Amino acid sequence: WEQLVTGNAGAAVGTAGPVVGIADPTHDAAGLSALIALDGMLTRAVNDPQLKVGITGFVKGMANNVAASMTALAGKAFPASEQAVFQYNSHKPAVPLTALYPSDASASLDYPLVLLNGADNAHAVAGNSLLSYLQTHAQDALRRQGFRSPDGAPSTVLAADPLLHGGQLTAATRADYGLAGQALALWATLTRQLRMLAVVDVSGSMAQTVPGTGQTRSQLTASACEKAMALFGSHAAMGLWTFTTTHDAAGTTVIDPVLPIAELGSPEPGAGSATHGQRMVAAYGALAEKAGSRNGLYDALLAAYQDVQKGWDPARVNTVVVFTDGKDDNLNSMSSDQLITRLRAAVDPARPVRVFVVALGTDVDLTLLNKITAVTGGAAVHFGDIGQMTAAILGSTDTR
Repeated sequence: WEQLVTGNAGAAVGTAGPVVGIADPTHDAAGLSALIALDGMLTRAVNDPQLKVGITGFVKGMANNVAASMTALAGKAFPASEQAVFQYNSHKPAVPLTALYPSDASASLDYPLVLLNGADNAHAVAGNSLLSYLQTHAQDALRRQGFRSPDGAPSTVLAADPLLHGGQLTAATRADYGLAGQALALWATLTRQLRMLAVVDVSGSMAQTVPGTGQTRSQLTASACEKAMALFGSHAAMGLWTFTTTHDAAGTTVIDPVLPIAELGSPEPGAGSATHGQRMVAAYGALAEKAGSRNGLYDALLAAYQDVQKGWDPARVNTVVVFTDGKDDNLNSMSSDQLITRLRAAVDPARPVRVFVVALGTDVDLTLLNKITAVTGGAAVHFGDIGQMTAAILGSTDTR
């Protein structure tokens, strides 16, 4: 799982690596098992904001590739039970499935039989007879259908399929009680529609080229935001601000509210047939750095937080995502301590707004940025390529 999360951040945007899908974990046990494993990773990553954002971005990417059947999921990587893969391959499909067995987490599935209290004698006898049959004579029939024995012992039937590891005893664990509910709560959060304000630094240094990408910092930011928009879908609500400073000695922060927050698929007033999403794409493409200007990060961050909180939507995940390559120049702005104080005063647990900072370049102070964003329940992360940045935007919906 960790290899998929950390090594395939670009898969969601169509670069290298598999696209990961999932059967709806609210109805599919294998999907829920995978979600429990990922939720456990998220819990263990409590002190690693970058990994937390990567995990939530990965889960959000899976949520955008939900399907009801293996046929619909074919061509993607997706969680499934070993028995389901065996059944699928037994019908000799044109493209069979290959089973991969996670080494870091794999919960076993079982099929409990419950005899209810208060059953009359006839039903109690029938229930006990069925239980006895399933534990004895039915075992061979179940194994022929691709199930393992209750102890997980190797299976000759499974071993006959070269795309399975049926000849091996694959370690599996039992999920603790309560983990399913916790994992499904994460799923519910990440599948809620987003309400996000993107706040992009357009100071002069954003014109620098990011090594290995052939793009400037501004271009990389625009590309990642456009990719993330496509993954969130037309019902996600997004807006765009830019910020920089004046060229004079005072260095006053200049904030440009380029586009308000609106559903990406909604018609844009006064734009003919264009949607808000199309206007957003055009606005990202038109981003222009202000040569000689500097960074007014703290003013912009606080103003964005206040704006999103003012229009807070209880049906959505409300976030601010700031893209910057430097520190606040502290020319005509507040200090970091003053910003933290003002954010703490503004935070309303009944109207949560998380702030995330996606940092580029080497001039950022992640320790300080994480101290600031932690006040809102957010995080600051440093990424240098489009896949990782897109994963960060997807992960901004929740990092615990």
